[in-house]
Amino acid sequence: MRFAVTDNFHLGFNGYLEDEDIAQTKIPTDITDPNNSVHLYNDYQTLYRKGALISGKYEFTPQWEMTGSANYEAYEEWDKDSEFWDTKEHSWGSSRTWGTLGVNFKPTSSSIIALEANAGDAAQDVYAYTRIYF
Repeated sequence: MRFAVTDNFHLGFNGYLEDEDIAQTKIPTDITDPNNSVHLYNDYQTLYRKGALISGKYEFTPQWEMTGSANYEAYEEWDKDSEFWDTKEHSWGSSRTWGTLGVNFKPTSSSIIALEANAGDAAQDVYAYTRIYF
């Protein structure tokens, strides 16, 4: 959901609850081609995930915007007590919270260059991307 508080200030809200069936076993059936190995997936189990996001954007000019967000995610497989715990070590544990602060530059009406910095349990410290619309 997005809401324009004023012409220049916008708020966003998003959330999800997800039950996803994921295979817990992966058996190789043909590994003769290392670039195209074939596997059989079995033992599908439902894993539970949830998350929420509150975001804001302030438009200084039509070309420059400042963005920010507060984020929360919890995945069952991150929980070490879960039978589905994946073996990857995560610094954030069974859930994570983080914030972002960013700047968007729109050199044309069909392109955006964005730079975001993250604090907290983010997967990366800095994130940059470019979008071009056709």
